[in-house]
Amino acid sequence: MNKKKNKLLSWKQGLMNNEFQIIHTISSTGGLGNRRCASRFLGERFEDVISSWDIMSCSLLSYSKGKGVGAFPTHLVLDVPYQNIIGTHLSDVYFPNHAGKFEEQPTGRIINSYELVDRILNGQGVGNVALGSPYNKLEYFKRFIQMMDPDCHNEILVVCKPELLIVKGVHKTGRVKLKDIVYNVKGNSLNEFVNDIQAVKKVAEINQLTSVSFIFHYGGKLLTNTRCNDVRNEINNLFGNPIYSSFGRSNFENNCFSKKLRTAPNLSYPYHPSSGYMDVVVYPVK
Repeated sequence: MNKKKNKLLSWKQGLMNNEFQIIHTISSTGGLGNRRCASRFLGERFEDVISSWDIMSCSLLSYSKGKGVGAFPTHLVLDVPYQNIIGTHLSDVYFPNHAGKFEEQPTGRIINSYELVDRILNGQGVGNVALGSPYNKLEYFKRFIQMMDPDCHNEILVVCKPELLIVKGVHKTGRVKLKDIVYNVKGNSLNEFVNDIQAVKKVAEINQLTSVSFIFHYGGKLLTNTRCNDVRNEINNLFGNPIYSSFGRSNFENNCFSKKLRTAPNLSYPYHPSSGYMDVVVYPVK
């Protein structure tokens, strides 16, 4: 148990400087492999939605270091108390977030109150995928980020309910909060782009956020210069003039964001990539 405590404390330390973010990703059209309904986050406050959840699947990434990705381009950037983390996995482990509920739906009635715990301990995932070890497996933060695949989304399991004592010697779980939204603009994410940015605005308004960020990846097969300008125009039409933009030079120059002013409200979080073919634009939410 002391080992688990030490591992959790390493995550507390690792997340402290905001170089790495814990995110939950959503789509305007539905979930992974499930397009039956839009996300509840499009119509309800974040904390109200997760209040009925036991565990939420998240990912760890760093915008500034360019490490890690999200399963979907819309990233809900979270404030996660370190003691709420119960599992850290380097790849998608098909965690059965709503096991024990009718049809395993988030709003389904509970039909087996023990099933979720059983599947955590047995490592039995969605579709009976066998993990081979329990889901409540933790890795030290530094070791985790060293092993992270920069192009693959990992899975961090986060307890949603507060006031639960999970590891002896560690504080009870706290409230998971939404602190920001980042939209990751890549060439392969643009099929639902118009719907997605409308969803971003809706979620931001419901949760009374003051700004949202868009990170552009371009060059090669990701995002051409022309398409990049089209996308920016779409965002400008919906959000108005940006609060902050790192654009203003050729898209295909290496950017060094460490030399740029960070004047937008949410740029206290280091979203600026330190180099590479990327730009960041921050828009107000009115």
